[in-house]
Amino acid sequence: ENQIPLCMHNLMHNHAQSRNASAGVLKIAGRRVGGTGTSLAERRSMNTSLHEAAASLLESALQHQQQGELLTAETLCRLALADLEAVCGPDHPDTAHARLTLASLRMEDGDLEEAEELTKQAVSSLMIRRKSEPMLARLQIQALRRQGTLRCLRGDPEGALPILRQALLRARRGLERHDPEIALC
Repeated sequence: ENQIPLCMHNLMHNHAQSRNASAGVLKIAGRRVGGTGTSLAERRSMNTSLHEAAASLLESALQHQQQGELLTAETLCRLALADLEAVCGPDHPDTAHARLTLASLRMEDGDLEEAEELTKQAVSSLMIRRKSEPMLARLQIQALRRQGTLRCLRGDPEGALPILRQALLRARRGLERHDPEIALC
């Protein structure tokens, strides 16, 4: 019988409480906070809490993926992705990271079509950001490499080549000359 592990049950319970907070209503010490009269500072605090909860879910998803618990990892990742889209927006780097994580899980499960669609969405949202921060550049490069790899796996090596070239170009522009990420391109 496939039971939810206790750690996942606790995460999902905390996640549900955070979701209630994102709706603008939060119970603190038995007192209802939020709703129509919620101040901007209170709403920002609730969004920050939900963002932190979603990041925690994503981190747990990655741990379960490393342990080979793909179903649990996918469930946690989908919850994190939904919350990150709601709190940060669809084009935020954290949302893109969650999409790439879910794409990796779908790829491991053999669903290359969904993996490629998730990766395309991540690439699209990441490439609109032109900042030259190394962490953003790394995420862009990883997303492009994954998209190229998926194209190859789906039988389109000619379509993969320009994507992989774009990854290499982005690596050369956004990273230090001797960065190991460049060698991976």
